[in-house]
Amino acid sequence: MKRLFTLFLLSIASIILFAQNVSFESRTDIPEKYTWDFTHIFSDWDAWTAEFKNIEAALPKISEYKGKLGESAENLEEFSKMQDEVSKSIMKVYAYVMLQRSIDGKNQEFNSKMQEIHTLFSKIGMATSWVSSEMVAIPKEKMDEWTTSNEYLKESRYSLMDMYRLQDHVLSAEKEEVLSYYSKALGASGQAYKALANADMEYPEVTLSDGSKVVASPVGVKNVMVNNENQEDRLLVSTEHRKAYTATKNTYASIFSGIMESRWANANSHGYESCLESAFAGDNIPVEVYQSLIKTARENTTPLKKYLKLRKEALGLEKYYGSDGMVELVNFESKTTFDASKELLLNAFKPMGEKYTDKIAFAYDNRWMDVYETTGKEPGAYNLGLYSVHPYIMLNYGGTLDDDFTIAHELGHCMQSVFSNEKQPYATAQYSRFVAEVASTFNEHLLMDYLINKSTNPNEKISLLVQQIENIYGTFYRQAWYADWEYQMYSTVEKGMPINEQILSDKWDELYDVYYAETVEKTGFEKYNWARVMHFYELYYYVYQYATSYSASAKLSNDVLNGSKKDKKAATERYIEFISAGGSDYPINLLKNAGVDLTSAEPFEAVVAQMTKLVDQLEVELRKVGKIK
Repeated sequence: MKRLFTLFLLSIASIILFAQNVSFESRTDIPEKYTWDFTHIFSDWDAWTAEFKNIEAALPKISEYKGKLGESAENLEEFSKMQDEVSKSIMKVYAYVMLQRSIDGKNQEFNSKMQEIHTLFSKIGMATSWVSSEMVAIPKEKMDEWTTSNEYLKESRYSLMDMYRLQDHVLSAEKEEVLSYYSKALGASGQAYKALANADMEYPEVTLSDGSKVVASPVGVKNVMVNNENQEDRLLVSTEHRKAYTATKNTYASIFSGIMESRWANANSHGYESCLESAFAGDNIPVEVYQSLIKTARENTTPLKKYLKLRKEALGLEKYYGSDGMVELVNFESKTTFDASKELLLNAFKPMGEKYTDKIAFAYDNRWMDVYETTGKEPGAYNLGLYSVHPYIMLNYGGTLDDDFTIAHELGHCMQSVFSNEKQPYATAQYSRFVAEVASTFNEHLLMDYLINKSTNPNEKISLLVQQIENIYGTFYRQAWYADWEYQMYSTVEKGMPINEQILSDKWDELYDVYYAETVEKTGFEKYNWARVMHFYELYYYVYQYATSYSASAKLSNDVLNGSKKDKKAATERYIEFISAGGSDYPINLLKNAGVDLTSAEPFEAVVAQMTKLVDQLEVELRKVGKIK
């Protein structure tokens, strides 16, 4: 079914945080080329206001088509064109504020304008509440004829015909209208999370063993955990960082409970048996994919635990804490600069051809990225794709190898947006979130392959092996764990049972033992880590896709990099077709066409086998250099 709002893709690294070797007091100190150019969206706030008013003025015109969509293909075409234009406009209006608030969350003007936008979203929801029920009332045979003969509707044939699959979950126009009145209220919990976790968050200042002080912000913590040799210092800053969330853990629990209850109310009212079923319905994802991932990861933690034990021995530690996870096992300097990352990535992506690398270079050279951390800027990284403009990438670059992988990751999203928007009409340009992380992790595989192949330094090889193992650890195992926890929490809500901080924390602690038993010491604060994962609040059943996507991209990148020249060329062409396909088919089918079947357990088992092989290889290399006995 055609949707009024284009869903944009966020990939925010809330797990991998970033150190920074370039420091700026304020945004005005940052060279312009390292900041976003918002004029690509609107020339100024006056232009933004004018577009906002145009959207408001269009709403009465939308209502004029009520009761007329099924009369003729011409009526449906006119309405669809109007709907598309409103959708493009509202996403530009939203992005202009959202992007600026991302880099300056303390600016109250942006917060006020975001409230205006949410009010506008609510008005649009009420103005279009009748559309779904009226659309499915059009006989399927008639829609089949219209989407075959009408050139404009033909572009939307896939989504228009697919709506009949979900017909049983569409409410009457009257019921949809009633629900639309509550949309803003039901979204209040999400807004409360943003205020608590970003605008109101104040990280404590910590005094280290040498007397120096550091703010226990995400970047400050990463810097200490990577570069500080004192285990007590690492543990201190990590603990103080977690305390910033733990202090308001009951508030986070209340917010998340409210979010889950609202999502369950929406799913239940539309006839779904679970939130998972509701979340998967649009993309027609079999729930077995989710369950297979969780089961495979849970039952195959042996290589993960072996890796953690190797780290403990190689670092010569009596006790191993989570805060020791970023310490390098060998001395290998990998500091770099943002400008140098461009050359590195262009070389790594050469197997994809000039068309691909030219677009990467263009993104670097035309202010598509906001690079450095400043006060009030959100942590992590994401890509926002705008159909009528271009993607915007937020970073918090710190000059480490992790940061280069983060850029590669976000550029994967960026390229999928660019290729899809070039190839697809607006109706099918938006790709599913299920395949979003395939493109991002695909780029990471290419970068890792390039680095390993050109490495001649033993310490560098160990460092790269660790990096690749950490990729699987963070993207497959950790996200499967998070997905397991998320599923169990929604299941609790669906059974009508209460949710509070203790329930959330106890279940997190239980899964902590499943993945880390007898390998990682507890400090007492780990059980509250759920409060720090923004995906649970701002996205809906999203984290599992990092794991499924990593499994898919491992297969696709292997096809591009290995085999005969003919096979590699064919694999590259299939991949370009995949990222150009947008939402023109079910994501499971798009991946099958590209060469991977996620409906089986085979891709997940292959990742476990890869992890086992890498850990065994790391053990050999560490023994060679005398780091372990």
